[in-house]
Amino acid sequence: MKTKTTPQFYLDHGNWTDPREHASAFDSVNKTVSAITSAVQGLLVHDYFGAHLYSEPPPNIASASRATLPIHARLPTLNAFGQTPLSAARNTNLRAVGTCRDFALLTCSMLRHHVIPARVRCGFAHYFHPPTYEDHWICEYWDEETLSWKMADAQLDRAHVQHLSVTFDVNDMPVDQFVFAWKVWNACRNDFSLLKAFGHGEAKVFWFVRVNLVRDFLALMKLEVSNWDTWREQADDDKEVSDAAIAQCEQIANASRLIETTNDFDVGSLEALVEGLQSPHWHA
Repeated sequence: MKTKTTPQFYLDHGNWTDPREHASAFDSVNKTVSAITSAVQGLLVHDYFGAHLYSEPPPNIASASRATLPIHARLPTLNAFGQTPLSAARNTNLRAVGTCRDFALLTCSMLRHHVIPARVRCGFAHYFHPPTYEDHWICEYWDEETLSWKMADAQLDRAHVQHLSVTFDVNDMPVDQFVFAWKVWNACRNDFSLLKAFGHGEAKVFWFVRVNLVRDFLALMKLEVSNWDTWREQADDDKEVSDAAIAQCEQIANASRLIETTNDFDVGSLEALVEGLQSPHWHA
């Protein structure tokens, strides 16, 4: 089955972005990207930066779960849900605690609700610890005026912007500020030493770029949460660069590039690749 990448495929919800019976809660948020990211910022606090950037972080910020919730389960946990509209910013100590992926997932859900094609992306951000690129999640949306995909990072509220000295539009980020994992792979596949600039904390090596390469591809297929999120469980033997691992990365990077660069793609042709990635190699 041929499916348009824009707008049909990314206009419809996946299991993780679907608000289900809570969809009407999004109606209070204006149908613009800036209004949507502003609303998300008023509902969530980042699990790390929240403790450092706000004088009154949520009291449970240190103990809150880092597990990503599907949107239909996240909405009832937001403070005063059903009483205060989601467009009204909560005080920082009353916001829900989440990770960067929670910000991206909620943004994506609101955009799709307001008939704006959107997708969650996994890659590497340049604005946290330059000159290196840090593991991160953002949201991409389709801009009808320019007929192109643009990037938005709802986590970057005013406090983040000031703390990180961000000078760009967080709702229309420059392409050099966030790099998708497949582009990192393509740039570094002939020189693995370049991979040391991309990762999560000290984990700036091939195996972590491989993890995000898979997670970004699965997110493009509307599987924003997967068993690849258990990457911390890998033993050292699971992190070795093998010919099979390189071949798999090539296949995933090519599939991701195809999705991004063509007006339509055969969803069915990618189902076997998706199925083969359901269980990461360290779970074998």
